[in-house]
Amino acid sequence: MHRAKAFFFVSLGVLALAVSYTFGAVNARSQAANQVVIGSVYGHPLNPNAWAIDQQGQIWVWYSGALSGPIATPKPGRVIAFYNEDGGTYWFLYEDGDIYHGETRITNLFANGPVPAQVQTWGRIKADRR
Repeated sequence: MHRAKAFFFVSLGVLALAVSYTFGAVNARSQAANQVVIGSVYGHPLNPNAWAIDQQGQIWVWYSGALSGPIATPKPGRVIAFYNEDGGTYWFLYEDGDIYHGETRITNLFANGPVPAQVQTWGRIKADRR
């Protein structure tokens, strides 16, 4: 009977480890503070304003002594430049070239660029050779 009791406790321990791993297993993440990828400081030296984009793509704003963030962006995507206009209205530049003023899309920087060429089909090539 002593061996059965030992087997039971060992089995119970393995089960407890498996359950605790299942409920507690998460990706390892560092506890370090965010690092600024891009940012700017502007305004009067006694009361400067600043903004920054961190490694996760979140935007943080310091305006008139108050911290705001993360700032909601008008569309999903990676913001590569940002401007805080008078503490309320934001300008966003996305890596695909879209420019937003608040929630309004203004333009795309590459809108007047080269037009992608259409791929020729074999049918068109054969028709040219007949």
